[in-house]
Amino acid sequence: MNLSGKVALITGGGSGIGLAIAHAIAQQGCSIVLADIQKEALVTAVDSIKKLNVKVLGIQLDVADRDAVYSAAEQVDEHFGRLDFLFNNAGVGDAGTPLDQVSDTLFDWIVNVNLFGVMNVLKAFVPKIKKSGQGGHIVNTSSMAGLVMIPGWNVGLYSATKMAVLALSLDLRDVLEKDNIRVSTLCPGFIQTNIEKNAIALRPSELKDAAPSFPKELASSGMPAAKLAEIVIKGIENNDPIIVTHPEFLPVVTEYHEKIQRAFRANYA
Repeated sequence: MNLSGKVALITGGGSGIGLAIAHAIAQQGCSIVLADIQKEALVTAVDSIKKLNVKVLGIQLDVADRDAVYSAAEQVDEHFGRLDFLFNNAGVGDAGTPLDQVSDTLFDWIVNVNLFGVMNVLKAFVPKIKKSGQGGHIVNTSSMAGLVMIPGWNVGLYSATKMAVLALSLDLRDVLEKDNIRVSTLCPGFIQTNIEKNAIALRPSELKDAAPSFPKELASSGMPAAKLAEIVIKGIENNDPIIVTHPEFLPVVTEYHEKIQRAFRANYA
């Protein structure tokens, strides 16, 4: 990809996956807009991008705040006058709470950030990509949990939002093809990020005492975020509809889809 002169917005860009992607494309000359709800992390992240000698703008942003997202879109338009790449990456994680015990507060928080937040960003920033008439690429971050459920992990609510992100992405890919705007869904396994720490720090005050219980298996399979960024760039170059990591999950995903096929054969063979 020729990224010189291009502009990319990355939500959840203050750390983890978002920041790793920012570094990877900034090194190829792309100007960066980092949006993140955590002010201190955002300031540090912006400073790190500045060292790569590209233009960078930091915006403290809660993607669940629709008005704030629309305001951020105008700010980016005024600052750069264009947008070529959108990495819709901001999200929060939760695990360990059986679905029938999920509180209203937890439900609202996860859905507002992981689903409404993604849609807020799309509604606000897709018009900015269309505006240039030069096409672009959108990467919406889902999860391996957006492809398949793993019994015993109690991630039903989180997984539901990530499956929804996949649905939004697949539809948007079809809708925006005529505008030469490509759309990919990123479905990573466990990546070495601050997701566990952030899942506690960002929780509503009513949930501070109910720390999530992430499966121990995740820690042993963590991929460096920089490696994931390489995979994402390759996926963009290939215009992959779905970008995945961790091939060890393939048998689980395959088994799930075989169940669907068996259901069809059982009823319509």
